[in-house]
Amino acid sequence: MITKYISRPLHLLLALMLGVAISPALTGGALAKGAGLVKPGDQITFRRAALAAENNAVMIKWQQNFRPREVRYVQTAATYDAGGKSSFFILFIQSELTGDVLETCEDQSAKMCSLTVTGNYQYGQSKDKASRFLVYHDRSFKPYQHRFVNTTIAANFARGAQQLATDAGDVAGAMVPQLQTAVKGIQRLVGATGAMFGDVLKNF
Repeated sequence: MITKYISRPLHLLLALMLGVAISPALTGGALAKGAGLVKPGDQITFRRAALAAENNAVMIKWQQNFRPREVRYVQTAATYDAGGKSSFFILFIQSELTGDVLETCEDQSAKMCSLTVTGNYQYGQSKDKASRFLVYHDRSFKPYQHRFVNTTIAANFARGAQQLATDAGDVAGAMVPQLQTAVKGIQRLVGATGAMFGDVLKNF
């Protein structure tokens, strides 16, 4: 089963995200260097069921035009093809727009949703441009990037990525290196929230 191959690395991934000290012996060497970042034109894949899971809901709060805003989003782990390998990232969708997104899935009967990223998505990324997340929402919203990055969101991402790998049939654990790379990137984002303060989401 996939858990046999992923449970130990996943323990490592959660530790990485939460900033826990890790023995070098657990890592099995350096994490693989990430490939190109997700962008318009890329095909992404995620679990349909993830959009309905209550534990994937997140309330994003920010100030806009001197008024407080609070909007519900759904987060899900997703993959895209990066140089012939599946790379993981976090996708956020405004709750009211999940139906619109699902309508763009290529196979409406499939358990997984595959669709093509368009310029309607916005993104946030680390200062070193090594990690990126996507957001699909009303583009008049101006939440700051750091509002989408915290340890709770990161932990949910790790669980969702494991489930995504399982549903994708990764019985041999081939996606573990990509999981490691992705969560290392999320760790960088969590650690860089101060530097991201004041940075709004970007347009492609």
